[in-house]
Amino acid sequence: KAVIDALKQSVKPKSDSESSHKSSSEEEEEEVEEIHKILRQVDLEKYIKEFKKAKIDTLKKAYKLKDAKLRKMNVEKSDDRKKILHEFEKKKDNKTSSEDDEHKIARIMKGINMKKHIKALQRAKVLELEQAYKLTDKRLKSFGVKDSRDRRKIVKAFVQYKENHASDAKAYTIIKKLLAKAGMKKHLAAFKKKEIDSLNKAKSLGHQELRDMGIHLYRERRDILEQFEKYDGGNISSPEEGSSSEEVVDENNVVHEVLRQQYMSRHIPDFDRAGIKDLRAARVLTQTQLRSMGVALYLQRERLINAFKDYRMKNKAIMRILIDANLARHASEFEKLIDVEEAQNLTHSDLRAMGINLYGQRDRLMKAFAAYEPKKKKKGTGSSGSDSDSDSDSGSNSNSEKELNDVESVLVQQNLHRFISAFEGVKTIKQARALTHTQLRNRGLKLFGQRERLMKAFEEYKS
Repeated sequence: KAVIDALKQSVKPKSDSESSHKSSSEEEEEEVEEIHKILRQVDLEKYIKEFKKAKIDTLKKAYKLKDAKLRKMNVEKSDDRKKILHEFEKKKDNKTSSEDDEHKIARIMKGINMKKHIKALQRAKVLELEQAYKLTDKRLKSFGVKDSRDRRKIVKAFVQYKENHASDAKAYTIIKKLLAKAGMKKHLAAFKKKEIDSLNKAKSLGHQELRDMGIHLYRERRDILEQFEKYDGGNISSPEEGSSSEEVVDENNVVHEVLRQQYMSRHIPDFDRAGIKDLRAARVLTQTQLRSMGVALYLQRERLINAFKDYRMKNKAIMRILIDANLARHASEFEKLIDVEEAQNLTHSDLRAMGINLYGQRDRLMKAFAAYEPKKKKKGTGSSGSDSDSDSDSGSNSNSEKELNDVESVLVQQNLHRFISAFEGVKTIKQARALTHTQLRNRGLKLFGQRERLMKAFEEYKS
């Protein structure tokens, strides 16, 4: 008997260690297979070898993958990298939600003094609330819950929990849509973790609470808070619907351009509804008017007001007049003017304040602005002889304005207007961007700094 007991004691720890080692190795194999399965789902099984080489053999490692790491793993196409990251992020979200459900199930069971049956539910793999809601007396009996009173108590508890939290599920869907509308769907996991599952909780959040949730960028917190603040219980347009409105944006509209520059393109429809379609109207907007148009935060309104005031138009007609008057060195002072019509209202005092001190220069410039007439587009047919004559008289001038104006604008902005004549053969910005240091030196730009500055200006120029 003593020998048998000794044998049992010696054999038992060995079998436990073997079984634990076996179970852990099986789990690892399952996780590797899960990773490969995810890659196959998005038709990217060609990267399985790269994952093996990089030893991405657990889901924990896969969840930590970044774009740079995938690039090192020879996943060269950006679309492939995005697909892989998206799939693993989705998998992680599903896992965290199932873990949350498991925690809630345990909490419900403890709340009705049924802690002893938690393991029975776990063995039966009832790990999600949706599964718990479907529990019946018969199923619980098959799980090993023998007492009929306990079974009734458990079923009743989950039915009540479902009824009480039906509104929470709807609220959670709304929160999810609002985050998507703000372009902040990536922070949904943080809202789940903090159990922000009602609109009252979401609307009570401030910058500090969002920062504690891991949302560190001010702009992201601002956009999230703005969406919650603006929500009034109506229908929320999907991100797809929102994106279609952005496609209709008029690229030639200066107001739209300023809004895009200030990362407020979502307010473009608000400005269109209010009829603010030109810079002159936008510059007289007040804080009160912007608030009524939906710009809720004070700092946003202040930033927009300053942006409209400081926005500098690239008005080619004004620049042409300055060049012809040999006053291109003053171009920077005229950049805030919207058009020649506004320039025509300038007085001697205004021009003196802008740095044009000589009376003769001011007088010449005022006459040039007064004499300016915008060129009319040809209608193709039916033009009279006098029209054709006038067109031919101003042909060279209009051609140079049409073809060289972008290049001239850059030269004027860089205070290099004296070199305009050297760029007569360069008709477009595309041609200007192709110029090398040697070519620029041959055109008269002897200083390296000038050439470097000009090349950078051509590269960054947007017509």
